Amino acid sequence: MLSRRSLTIAWTVTAALVLALLAVGAYTTSTWPFTEPDPGSAESADPSPSPTPSASASPVATPSATEDPPAATEPGAPTEEPVPTETAEPTPPTSQAVGVVITYAAPAPDGSGIEVGAYAAIIEDAAQCTLTLTKGSTVRTRTTDAVADVRTMTCGQFLIPASEVSKGTWSAVVTYSSAASSGQSVPSEVVVP
Repeated sequence: MLSRRSLTIAWTVTAALVLALLAVGAYTTSTWPFTEPDPGSAESADPSPSPTPSASASPVATPSATEDPPAATEPGAPTEEPVPTETAEPTPPTSQAVGVVITYAAPAPDGSGIEVGAYAAIIEDAAQCTLTLTKGSTVRTRTTDAVADVRTMTCGQFLIPASEVSKGTWSAVVTYSSAASSGQSVPSEVVVP
């Protein structure tokens, strides 16, 4: 039978080996702590509120209501009028461009209409996806809330009912918009038989 000291050493070695295997596994799969998370991923989500860009302009000197008393000048000499300075207009915050990908666009297998799936390559709290389906001058649109997935904002599945689409080739485009970002997919053709 093993002594108490031998058992302690055996358990310590076993624990060290398990930790080493976990570290090697984490390293080979590029998971924490060996890589920095993608800034748009859920892994980088910081529970503390992040500062938002401000639309304030940099300080600019403007004439004050209390002017210095004019310096003593000779009678009849021309006096200088204060020249007002221009104040910079605040610039509106810019929207971050986001890639939008249509994952599928095809007639539904059961013939119920046209199905379109898409996602935006970003993680945010709230956003909307809009499908625009066009054939000539005929336009069909649907809007839905985007939902955060592991690394993207998914638009889910759009379904345009068969009663609203005629036979022929339709062009599907999905746009994504939020308070901070926006983007649009490349058009995808859908042939309705």
